[in-house]
Amino acid sequence: MAKFELNDKDLVYAWFNGTGKGGQNRNKTANCLRLKHAPTGIQVTAQSHRDRPSNERDALEKLTLRVKSFLHPEVQKERFRAKEMIRSYREPDNIVKDHVSGVMGSYKDIVLSADPVDFGKMIEARKSVLVSKE
Repeated sequence: MAKFELNDKDLVYAWFNGTGKGGQNRNKTANCLRLKHAPTGIQVTAQSHRDRPSNERDALEKLTLRVKSFLHPEVQKERFRAKEMIRSYREPDNIVKDHVSGVMGSYKDIVLSADPVDFGKMIEARKSVLVSKE
């Protein structure tokens, strides 16, 4: 997929005063941004920084991701792939499971004794699964 960019003519900027911590400067100046993509109606807000350029940069990044995932649903799968559960460690059940490859092992062998052979098997299984997906 080609690089995705937003058109400036489709964006609606609304600057507003911040609230909360940050001193009087934050409360007196309009440095927080509500940015809307007019064709889709998607709207984001950025107010974590004290200056306009930083908030504008954050809002544009957020809006680009949201519009891109809205217009191209397959991008959303790629975006959230990194947040999948990688491995779970359950000491009471004596199980360590790698969720991508499906390999399971003994918690005591892998974690407590730090057996590199068993852990190495999980890593190799994960590598083979990731290579086969590409």
